[in-house]
Amino acid sequence: MRDTRETPAQQPQAPIPCPKCGFHCAQTATECPRCGISLANARLPDTSPLTRRPSATLQKQINFEPHANALLQFFPSSACMLVSLDKPVILGRKSGTNSETFLDLNHLNAHQHGVSREHCKLQRNDNRLIITDLGSTNGTYLNGKALIPFQDHIVAHGDEFIIGTLHLMITFSTLTDDNKSDGDVLDYAPPSNSPLM
Repeated sequence: MRDTRETPAQQPQAPIPCPKCGFHCAQTATECPRCGISLANARLPDTSPLTRRPSATLQKQINFEPHANALLQFFPSSACMLVSLDKPVILGRKSGTNSETFLDLNHLNAHQHGVSREHCKLQRNDNRLIITDLGSTNGTYLNGKALIPFQDHIVAHGDEFIIGTLHLMITFSTLTDDNKSDGDVLDYAPPSNSPLM
C-alpha cells in the first residue's frame, strides 16, 4: 500500500490576499494580477506571542516637585492640557467666577460625559498632588476606585481618572514657564513621537 500522506514540502501554500483589492494571489506573485499593486508588504510575518510579560513604563511616583506642572491627557481624543498648580484648579463646566482657577472641559463634551459644573479639584499640598471630588453628580474615580466626596486623595504620576465618563491620565511635567502662555492653564499638544512622561 502506497503512503498518500503529504509531506510539509508538498502542502499547498496559502494564497496572499492583496492589501488593496483583496484578490488572492499566488505565493510566488510579486504584484497583484488584478490591480497591479506590489505584494512586498503583504508577506509580512504573523505576530508571534511574547514569551515575556509586558512591563509598565510609568513608575508610580508621588513626589510632586515645586516646579512641576500637571499634564492632563484626555481620552479618546488624546487632547493634552498643562496645568500650573500655583492655586487649586477646579475641573468642570464653567458656570461662573470664583477665586480658584477653573479648568473648563466643555470643549471635551463634558456635559454629555456627566461632568458636573464643579466636579473635582486638583491642588498642591507641599510635595504632593491632591484630588478631591466636590460632591459631583456622577462621581470621580482614581485608578478605578470611586472617591468619597470632599476627601483628599494623593495623586501619583501616571494615575488614571474618570470624571463622569470622561477618562484622563495625569503625568507630572517639568515644562518651564517658557513653554507656557500668560494664563494658568495651557493647551499643549506634544509631538506625536514624544512620550508623555
